[in-house]
Amino acid sequence: MNKRTNKLGWVLALVALVGVNLLAASFHKRYDLTEEQRYSLSAPAQRLLRSLDSTVTIDVFVAGNELPSYVRQFRNALSDFLLEAREYGGAKLQYRFINPFEGDTATVNALLDSLQYNYGLQPLAVQAPGKVGDKLEVTNVLHGAVVRYGNRAEGVDLLKGQRGFGTSPEELAALYNNVEASVEYKFAHAIQKVTQKEKPIVAYLLGNGEVWGPNINDAFLTLRSEYRADTLNIREVPYIPPVINALVVLKPTQPFSTEDKVKIDQYVAHGGKVFWMVDNMYAEFDSLYKSQGFIAFDRGLNLEDLMFNWGVRINQDLLQDMQCDQLPQVSDASGAQRFVDWPFFPVLNGTAHPISKNLDGIRTFFPTVMDTVQADGIRKTPLLVSSPNARVLGAPAKIDFQFLQIAPDEKLFKRRNVPVAY
Repeated sequence: MNKRTNKLGWVLALVALVGVNLLAASFHKRYDLTEEQRYSLSAPAQRLLRSLDSTVTIDVFVAGNELPSYVRQFRNALSDFLLEAREYGGAKLQYRFINPFEGDTATVNALLDSLQYNYGLQPLAVQAPGKVGDKLEVTNVLHGAVVRYGNRAEGVDLLKGQRGFGTSPEELAALYNNVEASVEYKFAHAIQKVTQKEKPIVAYLLGNGEVWGPNINDAFLTLRSEYRADTLNIREVPYIPPVINALVVLKPTQPFSTEDKVKIDQYVAHGGKVFWMVDNMYAEFDSLYKSQGFIAFDRGLNLEDLMFNWGVRINQDLLQDMQCDQLPQVSDASGAQRFVDWPFFPVLNGTAHPISKNLDGIRTFFPTVMDTVQADGIRKTPLLVSSPNARVLGAPAKIDFQFLQIAPDEKLFKRRNVPVAY
């Protein structure tokens, strides 16, 4: 009787185990235990995948047999991400892993040449796994994918945007950790690009002394690679056309008239979006080098009432931060230089928002602090904040190179996570 009971118990246990495995294969859930939820699919990405109206196919080329452990771990993370993405995209999201180095030499070379020419994807040589005492060998890994939708295709270079990195296993492992955190953005961007019916229209606003000319040529060319971009002089039009999806306002230096502000307010009220990049304080780096110092003061842009209606206030002050960039200074009579921390050039941190959560530190020049005020129906989300060791100088503020001669008093830098961008 005991033998029959034991045998029945083993059978039931085996059936239960098979059932659990079948359920696990049917229902996939990736748990993200990181504080900033860096590995969770964001709400915008979920909406993008749910909105697919036809099949998107992703060919992933991070594959191979002789891969280091950190590459295998990264490939597994990619597989988990795509499996989770398919939960939202359903049958309209298909993906496969392809080993680009499998096959005869001619086939491999043809594929690699095509991927490099059409999508800018190139292999990276990494150290192959081996036993202690073995001769060091290298293996090539292609860190990329191609997203296809109908007759459109977009390459995804998973290493693009990464800072310079070393080639030791430890340095490469750290690199892969950073790359993993940016996977969602890169795939979502590629999917959106191939599936959008037409490029959104972005207008670069002119008329109030905004930056224009050679200084922004590269930025404007980048805009045009993703959007239908053109200029719009606000003083030459009776209203901002609603066909424009977004406005870009970059460093205005002249006051906005009431008429200008009404046009912008009406545009926003009807669903338009505005990307403001405002230097509220006059603080120019050129002035520092020409005269060894200057007084930073309010530009008088006359935007306070418009911003207040949207629940935002751009202060008349300057942020200093112990987490900052450096300036070169002559250290002796021979002309030798040393680099000294310059707290007026803070290196800001991103927040948990998808726009900024995986960014490296953002170098800024004389940034101004932003506050929020109560405004019905408006939600404010910080995007860039200071380090835990910051301070704020009110206007007018004297700025000169004497700040470089004296070590900053850390006791004065007590402000934490001061918002600079929303």
